[in-house]
Amino acid sequence: MFRYLAILGAWAAAIQAATITWPVVYRDHLRQVAVDTVVTGTLWDSTAGSWVGTRPSQGLTGLPAVAPIWDNGVIPQYRFPLSPTVAEVGWPGRIAVRLDYALDDTTRQRCSGSLVGPRHVLTAAHCVKYAPTTGTIQDFWVRDDFYVRPGYNLRQSAPGFDRVRVTRSWISKSKFPKSIPGVPDYPGDDDWAILELDQDVGTTLGWARVVPIDYSRKKQFMHYLGYPLIPPPCNAESCDTATKTDTLCHSYGDMYFSNEQTVRNWVTMAEAWQGESGSGAFKCPDDSCHQGEIDVFGTRWTEQFISSIDSVMAGVIAAILKSDVRIPTGASPAGSHAGFDLAMEEGRLTAKAAREGEWRILSVDGRVLVPASRGRTVSVALDRIPRGMVLVVYRADGAAPVVRRWMPR
Repeated sequence: MFRYLAILGAWAAAIQAATITWPVVYRDHLRQVAVDTVVTGTLWDSTAGSWVGTRPSQGLTGLPAVAPIWDNGVIPQYRFPLSPTVAEVGWPGRIAVRLDYALDDTTRQRCSGSLVGPRHVLTAAHCVKYAPTTGTIQDFWVRDDFYVRPGYNLRQSAPGFDRVRVTRSWISKSKFPKSIPGVPDYPGDDDWAILELDQDVGTTLGWARVVPIDYSRKKQFMHYLGYPLIPPPCNAESCDTATKTDTLCHSYGDMYFSNEQTVRNWVTMAEAWQGESGSGAFKCPDDSCHQGEIDVFGTRWTEQFISSIDSVMAGVIAAILKSDVRIPTGASPAGSHAGFDLAMEEGRLTAKAAREGEWRILSVDGRVLVPASRGRTVSVALDRIPRGMVLVVYRADGAAPVVRRWMPR
């Protein structure tokens, strides 16, 4: 009990200070040894606004966010092959990777994942580390001979990146047994892993940005890009016969916040097959992702749930990625206006800037109240804003963010 209260106290202090010092473990797959360390990050931090490679705008195809197909009028089908006839996929499909392990002179699939930096991939922790009941950090790693196949589709990887070696895997130490000293009790989701690659892939193919999930929206639209390996058996209610197991598949649909008392909070209507574990759950400025930006806020965890990236784990992951992901810094170009004006207009809070940029509206404790958007303006109905002060954050392209406080009168 005293240990639990001490952890809660440390947890509260970390939130108040907005600084996170979190225990993580990384596995050096080349040396076949795991290492204990800590990362220091910032609560609510993310890689939003990052530079996302040289080709995001080239081959921009978007995602077909059409209505689900109903199977015999009973069970809807949410999963479809992204590109069933053309092997090379465009943006954003090419950020998807298939996670394989070596087998003789070839590889065999283990999971799925998403590029989140030039040399880093986001997947699920259980893809690289079994859930043990005893042992040390050296025990129960799945393999050391992992490879990713970026943009894999119709049995072909993206040109120039057939098999890329995974050199290290980072996971939260809270994935280890609570009997191990120093492992914190964590009340949220933590089934994520960051894989470090032996070469730069994302500069060519682009990557998703890691952001904390928006808990203010209990229903959200989301996408998955992953690789189903073994279809579930057909039963009286459902039989998905259209999905191909040798190609990149796209799932999409609504996701709901189901139960605040458990860590399995976010349930999705798009159920998973084996092999799709680790697929990124992500969103875009528009449901079909034709604007090019991708924010990933979780990974495939179980058949119908995701492991969400909350404000703490977003800060931990961002701290790991900052050495790899390029995020614009510095002042605005001379003579340009990077500020913005606020006004109430017909029951709405409206912000206007002279230049295009990214907008966020946050509570004073950092919670996201309105999903991020881009443009010269942002507008939100006042009834969507809770009573009290809010923060309006605007980041012009290539400039430092500008924050203004607003309180309804």
